[in-house]
Amino acid sequence: MKKSWGLFLTLCLFVYAFPLYSVSAAPDVNAKPKVIPSLREWIGGTGAFTLTPDSRIVIGSAACACKLPETAKVFQEDMKEMTGHDLKVATAPSASKGDFLLVINDTRDNSIGDEGYTFEVGEWVTIRANTDTGAFYGTRTALQILMQDPLKSSIVKGTAKDYPKYKERGFMLDVGRKFFPMSFLKDYAKFMSYYKMNDFQLHLNDNEIFSDTSRANWSKYSAFRLESEKYPELTAKDGSYSKQDFRELQDIARVRGVTITPELDTPSHALALTKVRPDLVKDSLPVDHLDITRPEAVAFVEDVWSEYLDGNWFDSDTVHFGADEFDRNDKSTYEKYRQYLNDMNAFFKSKGKQSRMWGSLKQFPGTTPVDTDIVVHGWSNGWQDPVETVKQGYSIINTLDSYLYIVPKATYYHDYLDAQWLFNNWDPTVFGGSLNLQDGEPKLLGGMFAVWNDLLGKKVTDDEVHDRVKQALPVLAEKMWRGASGESTYTDFQRLASALGEGPGTNLQHQVASKTDTVLQYSFEEGSGASTADQSGNGYHGSLSGVNWITDGEKGRAVSFQGGKARIATSLGDMGFPWTASAWVKLDAQPSPDEAVFMESDYGALKLKQNSTGKAGFTREGYDFSFNAGIPTGRWVHVAFRGDLKGTSLYIDGELKASLPDVTRLPAAFIGSRNRSVSGQLDELKIYKRALTGKEIAEEAGSPPWTVNIAARKPALASSIEVPQFKAELAFDEDESKNSRWSSGYSDSEWIQVDLGEMTDIGKVVLKWENAYGRGYKIQVSDNGQSWRDVYSTSAGVGGTEIIRFPAEHARYVRMQGTKRSGQYGYSLYEFEVYQPNPNEEIPVPVPIRYTQDFENNSLGGWQHVIGKGVGSMSIVDAPGGASQHAAQFSANNVSNIFVDQNSPMIQDGELEFKVTPVNDVIRAGIILRYADEEHWASVGFDKNAWYWVNAQDNYGAMTTDAGAFLKKGETATVKVKFEGTFITLSVNGKTYFEGSLPKLPSGEGNMGARVFGPTTAVFDDFKYGNNVAEVSVTGLRVDPTELRLAPGAKAELSAAVQPVNATNKQVNWSSSDETVAKVELVNGKVQVSALREGSADITAVTASGGYKAVVKVKVAPIVTDEMVTLLKGPSEVQAGETFTVDLGLVNPDGAVYAQDYSIQYDDSLMEFVSAKPLVDGIGLLETKNTGGTVRVILASQGAGHQLKQSADVVELTFKAKPDIAAGKTPIRVTAAVVGDGDGKETAVGLSTANIELTEGTTEASADLNGDGKVSIGDLAIVAANYGKTSADADWSQAKRADVNRDGKIDISDLVLVARQITAP
Repeated sequence: MKKSWGLFLTLCLFVYAFPLYSVSAAPDVNAKPKVIPSLREWIGGTGAFTLTPDSRIVIGSAACACKLPETAKVFQEDMKEMTGHDLKVATAPSASKGDFLLVINDTRDNSIGDEGYTFEVGEWVTIRANTDTGAFYGTRTALQILMQDPLKSSIVKGTAKDYPKYKERGFMLDVGRKFFPMSFLKDYAKFMSYYKMNDFQLHLNDNEIFSDTSRANWSKYSAFRLESEKYPELTAKDGSYSKQDFRELQDIARVRGVTITPELDTPSHALALTKVRPDLVKDSLPVDHLDITRPEAVAFVEDVWSEYLDGNWFDSDTVHFGADEFDRNDKSTYEKYRQYLNDMNAFFKSKGKQSRMWGSLKQFPGTTPVDTDIVVHGWSNGWQDPVETVKQGYSIINTLDSYLYIVPKATYYHDYLDAQWLFNNWDPTVFGGSLNLQDGEPKLLGGMFAVWNDLLGKKVTDDEVHDRVKQALPVLAEKMWRGASGESTYTDFQRLASALGEGPGTNLQHQVASKTDTVLQYSFEEGSGASTADQSGNGYHGSLSGVNWITDGEKGRAVSFQGGKARIATSLGDMGFPWTASAWVKLDAQPSPDEAVFMESDYGALKLKQNSTGKAGFTREGYDFSFNAGIPTGRWVHVAFRGDLKGTSLYIDGELKASLPDVTRLPAAFIGSRNRSVSGQLDELKIYKRALTGKEIAEEAGSPPWTVNIAARKPALASSIEVPQFKAELAFDEDESKNSRWSSGYSDSEWIQVDLGEMTDIGKVVLKWENAYGRGYKIQVSDNGQSWRDVYSTSAGVGGTEIIRFPAEHARYVRMQGTKRSGQYGYSLYEFEVYQPNPNEEIPVPVPIRYTQDFENNSLGGWQHVIGKGVGSMSIVDAPGGASQHAAQFSANNVSNIFVDQNSPMIQDGELEFKVTPVNDVIRAGIILRYADEEHWASVGFDKNAWYWVNAQDNYGAMTTDAGAFLKKGETATVKVKFEGTFITLSVNGKTYFEGSLPKLPSGEGNMGARVFGPTTAVFDDFKYGNNVAEVSVTGLRVDPTELRLAPGAKAELSAAVQPVNATNKQVNWSSSDETVAKVELVNGKVQVSALREGSADITAVTASGGYKAVVKVKVAPIVTDEMVTLLKGPSEVQAGETFTVDLGLVNPDGAVYAQDYSIQYDDSLMEFVSAKPLVDGIGLLETKNTGGTVRVILASQGAGHQLKQSADVVELTFKAKPDIAAGKTPIRVTAAVVGDGDGKETAVGLSTANIELTEGTTEASADLNGDGKVSIGDLAIVAANYGKTSADADWSQAKRADVNRDGKIDISDLVLVARQITAP
């Protein structure tokens, strides 16, 4: 009963998960089954067909002159793979219950055509068709329905009649610019057939994109993918297909109803051909264009084709000869182009083939009639008008670029097709607006979508192409088979496509069988033998070859590789996305070969050392990629590689060290290599079939806290979201999949923030962007989520994964504040990670640099004439317009002149603003930035009618030709150039005219300058040169002390602390409310208040920036000698790292004091409390408690006779200054003091403060102890005389000069240090 109830629940859940998208059926009649493409007609029955142990695939007639046995065999294999049912194939005139009956109609059924079928489900399933293809498509319907049944054995009863609306249902793959292995193409024939797509067009030759006539383009990439015996040099060296390859592909495709259509593209896109025959290139055309005005060029193309047509390479009735994007600039070729189309058509007809071309006739008008029996692809409405095409009698295939072109990773056409829009709006009649064709147009054959690999093979992998195609193909299969239909929603359709997958016989996503997320785990604990056990439970046991066992692994036993052919075979092969591979690795410390392969397969390799780079990396599909990080040698290191379709990452000891946007499958056939293995030791190797989070990798590595993402799964908030499913919290969920991301509204000022839950130290942020990244943004932190401070700012974001390190901040909230989007959309983040600072990684505090030069001192200052000296000139002149007095004039005298201000700071990223007034009509002038020397500088300048960039190597390019930016004779313009990395912004008179990346400009730091050339003379003034570090505003001010009591004639020091500590302008101005009572002044760099007469005065401190105020209230009065107060006495100056003592005394005790309770406050970020000891005999120290910068001490007298009756130092406090502190004054204060007498009366005691000047120390003091200017035996004698003394000794203030290493004691180490300096050369 429980089992039946469980099955019922399973069925209920399944129906809920996949709602029917057919029209409503009567309650007792079966609804239309769901398949892709959807069934055209359906009459529902009742009940269901069910497979039985005796079910068969029955071929209905032995006399059929058809290939049903092949169809039945494929159906049998696919049935077993997808459902687990192993059906026998039989030939019989009739079927039995549970059988599948395949029948070719004796009399043609015209209602279903050549590719249709009827699908009759009763006690058995009958698939009837006019052709083998129709029968095969019927088997795909059966498989798709069975796939959706929980038991994979049932099909609802009823009758379907299914047939395509369009004859042409195609997909084109550019294998010319990127090679795809034949295994991929074979799987694609199966994938397409599963969705009843029937035309797989292979674009077999092409080249890197260019359109100019430069002969330098001969070196551009090109490829021709077929082996050629006639022209061996034509065949691509990085991948090609043999005749046998093509035969096998076509055989697989033919039985599955798919045609392989070959395309050799000419007369343009033909660089592979013109490299063989460069003599056939016309001088006025690009080098990838054949000169079709010459008969021998046409003959050459026909000769290339003849090898394959006469050699029976191609089964298809149709071949494609390209003919797209021929150069339109030479109108003399128009008629020749039109004739070329006819010549090729005639040639193909002579070979018994139908010809196809990329429609281009609109761009080549002429009088030569073009044969109308050429089938045209309507790929661009600008090149081929679809309405005119059918009017003229051509058959057309809708391949419109704006809807159907995928160009992976490019910024044009589609990276991914808009599948939802296509589902809701497109069918093959749709060309846009008035160019749409009529439904039922007989000349409209159907549609085809295409993948163009314009970015070539290194940028794009097979897997990335497939990821794009698999989302689009089911939708387009539906629309090309069925046409427009409203039976389903896109959401339901997506769900169905996901459930159906990619069809039997394929593994396009390279999935591997695994019981859990852990695919493989080698612990290497065997210690001997030729194999190692897979601890994952999946049975991928390793076979060792040339690998040794060791006992001192990271965790128990391990294995050792000696390079070369040392390897462990895993039986895994390649593994698709996502994946993680990790291990403990100890690379040999001695120099190793250039390569150190961690894992490999025929597809590629993960490398702990990539070639001669010294960095880790990977190789895939023949291309090398390197991370900007190397693996440490000579010690155990935890290494993790992680990959998905967004990129590949490297973690070392649990910390993300580098990421690349390039992807690779996991090449897991071997650990080590067949010829380039790692040299070192491995332990605890694991492979996962998911991308572990950074936190999981850190935990596996046993990493310190700064490697763990502390923002993971914390509360998040954003300024906006683009759509409800892309919420802010998805950027903090440790899921980097494409549907888990935050996406904002479409404005520059959007933001996203995370609440870490508590105040914590922060030192690093990692942003993982989707395509909509931030060109400009800030990282900000806050204590309360309201007031924010910048810790990082950029205007040159690059997208992908950006790792941002900054000096440690203490905060609770972290925010990405956008300032400039990279495109028209908002900001989109897959992940926003936050990390604590790494104490071993010193991050310098960025300092704002601001420099101005206005020549008002009537001097050129540090300006030097570095290029053109002796020809051009520079001088001080009156400033134009009278706005100021002086300016600098630079003259060229018809040579290039560069003038550099050597006093200007060396800046790498920043901003340069200046005023320029051209003196003459010919204006060729600009500024210099990043000037390092004559071979390294950048310039942005105006040259006659455009702004240009130029570098020292005379590379240059235009930035803007907008007339609004032009410089004019006698008119002063204000120009601003911002530069960060390669990203440059040019503004003239307040308007921005250029923003973009200029990769050829030098990116190092340098001075500023000016440049004039040609006959130009120009006046420059008001230079402002600064870096991109924002000035930190003052937010507050504190003074110490806030109250002060002085006797007339006494003096005291005051201090002020500007907040924040990194404020740019820390200037403070002091004043007294009554200078007859107390005067304040700066003495030797310190603020000093002097008491003049009795009275009160307010000493006010005011910040120069922001005007923040703080007051010290001063009372001048004679000191009452009998007042009971505390007194702190300590050294006036302490070096960093030095141990020192402070004595706490009680002055003027009132009567007899028996018990004392004191609280002493100090800054625990600058010093640490060491110890306390009593100083008066008979008074014991009962309790010492140190908590958060406050020490509490409690003392008591030990009976009568030991009470305190007179002033005395009662306790000695020992502190140690921290070693890496900044110089400055810090107070130690008594914040509470209470004493008690013998009757139990408690009295509050006056408080006191000791100010300690902390100085930046060194780890060693000078060994010149006697001050004679040398280190000699006299200095050694001083150390020896004080040997054994410590900071606890009473005379330490005199002895401590002998503490050379500043450790609070004088011992043998101090003697050795002095002795070494005596003998040092």
